Amino acid sequence: MPKFRSALAAEEFAPYLVGSPASAAAKTGTRVALKLTRPEKPAAPFLKWAGGKTQLLSAFEAYYPSKQKVTRFIEPFLGGGAVFFHVRRTLQPERALLFDRNDDLINTYAAIKNDPDEVVNLLLAHRSKHCEAHYYKVRAQDAAALPAPQRAARF
Repeated sequence: MPKFRSALAAEEFAPYLVGSPASAAAKTGTRVALKLTRPEKPAAPFLKWAGGKTQLLSAFEAYYPSKQKVTRFIEPFLGGGAVFFHVRRTLQPERALLFDRNDDLINTYAAIKNDPDEVVNLLLAHRSKHCEAHYYKVRAQDAAALPAPQRAARF
């Protein structure tokens, strides 16, 4: 099986807290903040997302605080992560809290953080079986019953 080709990008997710408002509430409001590492090659969004902000990032910079003032970044609407990855690169906060109401999206980030090789291998398997019948077979699966890497690859 092929290994994850972009290991740095996957490892970069490891220090981030990833959760949805529902999962955070289920944990009795406990928050965990993790120290961020500085990899050689910064990660970038890996999803196209409706309402994505990639084209607006340079305009947002005028509204960012000074780099010295940012120690924590909270992203309540993670989506494809364009704003988060840009803030991470430009302001370099020590900690980040990432949230989104879409549990499948949060699961995908967590699966890439925890088991990037398995997610990539499952995606490669989907690609090799690409056809209408396979699409409907995968779509019919109960996503909530799948292990995290399979759920992420299905998403």
